[in-house]
Amino acid sequence: MWDETSQSFVCPAGQHLEKVKQRTHHGQRCEVYRAQAEQCAACEQAPRCCGHLKPGMPRQIERVLEGAAMQEFIKRMRQPDQQALYQRRSGIAETPHMRWKGNWKWRRFSVRGLRKAGMEALWLALAYNAHVWTRVIWRTNLEVVAA
Repeated sequence: MWDETSQSFVCPAGQHLEKVKQRTHHGQRCEVYRAQAEQCAACEQAPRCCGHLKPGMPRQIERVLEGAAMQEFIKRMRQPDQQALYQRRSGIAETPHMRWKGNWKWRRFSVRGLRKAGMEALWLALAYNAHVWTRVIWRTNLEVVAA
């Protein structure tokens, strides 16, 4: 849990995790917070809190420092009208991605270069649109025949 007054994290036992370093990982800045090894060794909650670590290692947390664009997005997404808009977007824009990744097993580009990757993405989008179009045509033809 983040403590605003001390600018540090507090573990479930109430111990403060102090900032030990700041690093960059894949272009994102992270702050690393760590407890004292003696505190974790004497704690009865250590098996639950530090059980995944090597014996004697203290609890460690990394906090991602979001960029200005991400902070603006987070601020915008706190508004209910923006959340409703984003919810609508998920059904429209995420469905093709789900189809490409889940059904068609398309995970990465098979070519190199921005121009070729753009062409591959265009072919993928055209194939998806043709697939949707054929479904719509068949559905309307079935409705006409059924009526």
